[in-house]
Amino acid sequence: MATQIDCLIKVGGSALTFKRENQQEVKKDALRTVAKIMTLCMVKHMKCIVVHGAGSFGHSSAKQWGLRLGWKDNQKDPDYPEPLNRVKMGFCIAHREVLLLNQMLAKELTEHGVQVLAQSPFSTWETDYGLVVKHNAEALAKQVQMGFTPLLHGDAVFDKSWGCHVLSGDIIVERC
Repeated sequence: MATQIDCLIKVGGSALTFKRENQQEVKKDALRTVAKIMTLCMVKHMKCIVVHGAGSFGHSSAKQWGLRLGWKDNQKDPDYPEPLNRVKMGFCIAHREVLLLNQMLAKELTEHGVQVLAQSPFSTWETDYGLVVKHNAEALAKQVQMGFTPLLHGDAVFDKSWGCHVLSGDIIVERC
């Protein structure tokens, strides 16, 4: 039996953060607004999934470190002639940054009484040439069925052909 999901909320990264080059700053009022909306959903016993973008917590790093082409073909791009290890380091940094934003939002949600399970698509989603070939939509449905609100975000994930890929929150929403 499929789990009924009442709402799937996508919060853009630019709604949560000030998107300034090389500066990570969260919009605290926006975090509170999302938490208040989710509190209302919870009071109404709505089954929800929340997905947010990276905003300034990931976009500039992904660009700076050349994650666009992954690490397998990166040497062929004249814009990113750096060695493979540079791209892998960027993968780690961009992932760390979006985790930080995810934890800030999760903290705000739990402080408002929302039973949220913060999680990254990093280890459960995979792409091939940028297209999703593996995801955890079934696990998310189980979490919702058990009364939790999954909280996901766009992130760097492994890609079978490119090594890595930046998986947007919009693509996650399409699969949920």
